[in-house]
Amino acid sequence: MADSQLKTDLTKVHDLYMEMYAAGDFKGIANLYTEDCVVMAPGQETQFGRKAAEELQAKLKSDGAAKIITKLEEWKGGEDGEIVYLRSSFEMVNEDGCVYNVGKKLGIWKKTDGMYKMKVICFNSDKS
Repeated sequence: MADSQLKTDLTKVHDLYMEMYAAGDFKGIANLYTEDCVVMAPGQETQFGRKAAEELQAKLKSDGAAKIITKLEEWKGGEDGEIVYLRSSFEMVNEDGCVYNVGKKLGIWKKTDGMYKMKVICFNSDKS
């Protein structure tokens, strides 16, 4: 798969995520993950499945992340394009527009039903 097409495909899902997060559609976000996804968030046990992904997004919002700004930094896929990795950075912004947390994410994405979905997501905070 061409790098430009992969970037386009991943950006499309990323933009959809941002729209859903802003709208509080955490169930919709969960559908951007594979059914058997693995979620590794800071300070938490590893979680499995879409319900865990949905709960994580709701928790981020209730903890004060009015908006999450993500920058896609590196992506690569196999020749068949079925599995890709994506490295990115993020900023969490509160209701006042202030950045209160920054960090990094690494994800393994799987093409499912013609769309890339998050299979494994691991992120951390740069805060100490």
